[in-house]
Amino acid sequence: MSNPLASHSLRVLALWADMRVISSARYVEERDRRLAEEVEHSLETIFPLEPQPAAPVSP
Repeated sequence: MSNPLASHSLRVLALWADMRVISSARYVEERDRRLAEEVEHSLETIFPLEPQPAAPVSP
């Protein structure tokens, strides 16, 4: 027969590992979302969607 305590410990360890994997995946998703927002903001700064008025040219 298997040791019920060992089986319980393995289950707890597996649950803990699953939680770590889920937590890591959420961290990566959040990091990627923030990076995408930063890139989008940078691109909008470099290439504005609305045309900017041209500076007056002195004769």
